[in-house]
Amino acid sequence: MKALVMTAVLTVNALIAVANNGLEGFAYNQKTNSHEQITSETVYKVNDGSYLKHHMQYEYAYDETGRLISKEALKWNEATAAYEPAYRLDISYLAEGVELRYARWDAKVGAYAAASEKTLYRQTTEGVDYLSYLWCEQTGSWNLEQEHNFDDDRLLAVE
Repeated sequence: MKALVMTAVLTVNALIAVANNGLEGFAYNQKTNSHEQITSETVYKVNDGSYLKHHMQYEYAYDETGRLISKEALKWNEATAAYEPAYRLDISYLAEGVELRYARWDAKVGAYAAASEKTLYRQTTEGVDYLSYLWCEQTGSWNLEQEHNFDDDRLLAVE
């Protein structure tokens, strides 16, 4: 189970790292809590190498054991000169694995819509299963879109 949790957390952290290290022309400002966990990150575009322009902001939440449980993305709105919600990624630690749910902001109702996508990382005797689902409004159920198995030799982190 520890390898599974590490795989899911590393996936989320890899997304953060790509944002931090993979793009030139951006600057980052991070705030951390007393446990050295990132709680907020503001991303600026660097224009003409001389000034910063608001772009995105990310808010992170952790449970009582220090595990990441949500990441909220807010995008800059030039018209209102404020950050506005864009999407939220909720992370659940289940007996069978780690589940990530993606929900978009619905500006018409002023709240997040129900999750439209989810991913499940499930520990198996052979390694870790990756299962990706999309919500189907017509059937009212989750449809499996992709499935992959990563054996122990290809895991990012092993005990």
